[in-house]
Amino acid sequence: MRAATFSPVEIVRTKRRDVLNLASENGVQNVRVLPHPHPTDGYIQLLVDMDEARSLFDRIAFIQEVSDLLAVEVHAFDGGGLDPRFRRTMESEAIAL
Repeated sequence: MRAATFSPVEIVRTKRRDVLNLASENGVQNVRVLPHPHPTDGYIQLLVDMDEARSLFDRIAFIQEVSDLLAVEVHAFDGGGLDPRFRRTMESEAIAL
């Protein structure tokens, strides 16, 4: 019997409140899930906005904590650091929590 597979959005939404609490603690705002064409690849991609006063270390802490919480590898892109054209594309595909 094959194990059920869940989309990245479903995985993150199961722990939505906890993810948003971790975001708040680490200066992360506007957490969005990027759909993945191959959900069985074993990782989740997030698009986030960082508070201006926060650093790369805060984003790394958020990534590690969410990864531990969800028991899956997490990648988080800071929308503020992306090329505007690339950001628009990512934002159009992203799904808000």
